[in-house]
Amino acid sequence: MHIQALEIDSLRILAEVRCELDPATNLFQGANGAGKTALLEAVHLLATGRSFRPGGPRGLIRHGDSTLRIRVQLDSGMWLALERSTQGGFRARRGTDPVHRMSDLAKEIPVQLLLPDAAELIFGAPSERRSALDWGLFHVEHSFRELSRDYAQSLKQRNALLRKSQLSGTRPDRELAPWTEKVASLGEALSTLRAAYVERLIPTFAETMLNLSPALVLSIDYQPGFEPGELHRLLQEDTLREIKLGSTRFGPHRADLRIRALDRSAGSVLSRGQGKIGAFALRLAQAQDLLTRTGVAPIFLVDDVGAELDKEHNHRLLEFLRLLRSQVLATTALEQLPWASSWQLFHVEQGTVNTQ
Repeated sequence: MHIQALEIDSLRILAEVRCELDPATNLFQGANGAGKTALLEAVHLLATGRSFRPGGPRGLIRHGDSTLRIRVQLDSGMWLALERSTQGGFRARRGTDPVHRMSDLAKEIPVQLLLPDAAELIFGAPSERRSALDWGLFHVEHSFRELSRDYAQSLKQRNALLRKSQLSGTRPDRELAPWTEKVASLGEALSTLRAAYVERLIPTFAETMLNLSPALVLSIDYQPGFEPGELHRLLQEDTLREIKLGSTRFGPHRADLRIRALDRSAGSVLSRGQGKIGAFALRLAQAQDLLTRTGVAPIFLVDDVGAELDKEHNHRLLEFLRLLRSQVLATTALEQLPWASSWQLFHVEQGTVNTQ
């Protein structure tokens, strides 16, 4: 699966962009501030409804305009479209049919990010790693979307009751019991899905690390944060403390993907460059799993390609992407990239994009 055509109106500095993309590798080259990253951001917005850059919706829309529009044509011929306004609303379409949930568009166009701050997957909070796991589950497990949504809603209701009890000084056993039961049953099911997914990724991740950086040995395993089968008991026994905190202490919302360098936490021993390699390896392992399970390779959005990694590691990364048969949209401020001589090259300058 790949994008054949990309159309953008009024996104950040980009006024009106029309690109015919190569099914394999596309490089957007230009100075800093020219609008290169906004091109990747457009695809990510369409696929997820969210930006990977800081700031609210108003910052997305070009100054002086009221609506941004993004359209892509897939190799199937299907057009996907998204509009967002300064008032905060959005409209999305699949062909001529309206789309009411962004997750429906996300199913159509899986994208993976390889960003300059990718090492935060290793060094950052557990929420970064949970989000990475859930991306993979969303695209390969049919039950995941509904299960994760139901769990989040049940957790929200239970936490609201805990906070209410905290304020009133009473213990709401009768009200809390059904939500405790739901959080426990849904949490166990969600954790089981995640654990099975990570177990499947373990050998793929190890092989990917070997291909990307043979001298760097990393391993992964899933840490649910509770003993499987014991979540309901833990929630019942911990109620008084949870009331004091006003939140649920146990469950998959507190889980982590443990990444280790031999017998130590990777985040405590790796350099930023090594962390970036480890993060890329996880994303690539997930892409391989998606391809194996569904026959679809995700589109990779690579910002500032060639930065931070040395020539050998860049070569290994790009060769891996080629073998994966993923479409790549990459940006660079560098003028000379010998390994990109066969790529479709676009020059970006002051919000305009020209094919070279």
